[in-house]
Amino acid sequence: MKDPIQIENARIWTDKGILFYEIRNNEIKRKLKVETLKKYIQVADELCQGSPMPFLIDLRFTKGAFFIAAAKLLANSPKLKSIRISEAFVVNSIGTRLIVLSYKRIYNPITPFVIVDNIDAGIAYCTTMKNNEEQ
Repeated sequence: MKDPIQIENARIWTDKGILFYEIRNNEIKRKLKVETLKKYIQVADELCQGSPMPFLIDLRFTKGAFFIAAAKLLANSPKLKSIRISEAFVVNSIGTRLIVLSYKRIYNPITPFVIVDNIDAGIAYCTTMKNNEEQ
């Protein structure tokens, strides 16, 4: 595991060919801004070093949502498109599950994804997707 990089409410790192995002936000009214997302994308690009990886996004400790512009950037960033194989979202609330489902349906229906309720299931999915990509 590479040392996690802390950006505002997120920790980002790679381990065994998976890019991990752990986002912590207790403020229900807080929304992900484009400026913050640009920092996340830059770090992800640096950590992946040009190698496509599955993303495991841990949202269990997150409340709030994102601005539409941030959602569009997350879905359409050329940098992310070149390094993102798939996404595993780890959630523990129906609200967060609905936000993820809405985002995927509206902005990014192409990238394969799964929504799970524990890290182990997310890692298993990412490992399978990574192995499929390598074949």
